[in-house]
This record gives sequence, C-alpha cells and structure tokens, in this order.
Amino acid sequence: MERAKRTGQALRDWWVDHLWADLLAVTIVVVVHAVVVLKTGRFDVLGWLEAGDRRGVYSATAVVVSLTGAFSGVAVAQLGSAKGARAVALKRQAGTQLARSWRSIYGGAMLSALLAITALILDSTASEPIGKNSTVAMWAFEFGLFLGIVKFCRLSALFYPLIVTSVRDDIELEKEPVLTPKLDIARFERRVAGK
Repeated sequence: MERAKRTGQALRDWWVDHLWADLLAVTIVVVVHAVVVLKTGRFDVLGWLEAGDRRGVYSATAVVVSLTGAFSGVAVAQLGSAKGARAVALKRQAGTQLARSWRSIYGGAMLSALLAITALILDSTASEPIGKNSTVAMWAFEFGLFLGIVKFCRLSALFYPLIVTSVRDDIELEKEPVLTPKLDIARFERRVAGK
C-alpha cells in the first residue's frame, strides 16, 4: 500500500511539473473517442442528443468551466496572503512554477469556456441531419470539456497542498507565545511621582 501511495505521489508530482501533459491527455482521449465513434457508431453521446439539448449542455458547461478560472484566482489569493514560514519557503522555491500552473489553469478554463460558446454558436437548431458545423461544434466542445476537467484536476492537485501549508503555518503561529504586557501600576505611579 505504501508503495502504491509513493507511486501515485510521484505520478502526481510529475504531472504537476509538466503542463503540456494536460493537452496531450485531452488529445489522446478525444482522438480515441473519435476513432471509437467512427469505427463502431457507438458512444456518440452528443450525437444522440437533439440540437436544443446539446446547446443546453454547451451553455451549462461554459458557466461551470468559468468557475474553475475563478477558483484559480482564489488559490492565488490564498498563497498571496499566507504569511507563515512554510508559505514563504513555498513562494521562494516554487513561486514561478505555481504562477505558470495557475496561468495554465486559468487559460485552459477560459479556452474550454470559449470552445463551449463557439459550439453553442455553430451547432444548428435543426435536429436532423447533423451538419458539418454541428459535427465540428460537438468535437470542439468535447475537447474543451475534457480540457476543463483536466484543468480542474490540476487546480485540485495544487490547491490542496497549498491549503495544508497555510493551515500548518496558522497553527504554528497560534502556538507561539503571546507576549502580554505586565502592568505594575504601583511602580508606574512611583515613577510618575519621581520616587
């Protein structure tokens, strides 16, 4: 079990360090799905839907994926406001890499939303037959959908350790002894009186 955990952590670390892996993974999934649909005619979930239903899916996805970009901003703010020793070390050691990752998440989420909006524009309202614009729209949307999912996973992979770091720093700050002034009123009164 420990070996599987270490392997999973190593795989996660590799993935976090290689932004291009997101596009590669999404491209592979969409190409494999396209081959399956073209060869067998099965698993064409969007093709089975009527145009109006597809347009609803496109719209909802654009909104949900846009929220991923917003959550990316929350993660940046969380790191920016963190003040503990671990957070400072994290900023020094991985600040540039984190910035690249968050820019990738935000850009990927926006690209995904734009692909969903483009699909909404291109997909015809006629249900039969599915035209070329509708076909392009469905595959562009699918690419954007999977890209949004992968970027959300990347955000989760980055955000969790950031929260843990911030919480640990906050707990340690709370453990530090608090210096409270000890007022000796009698001594103060003697000083004021010049005694």
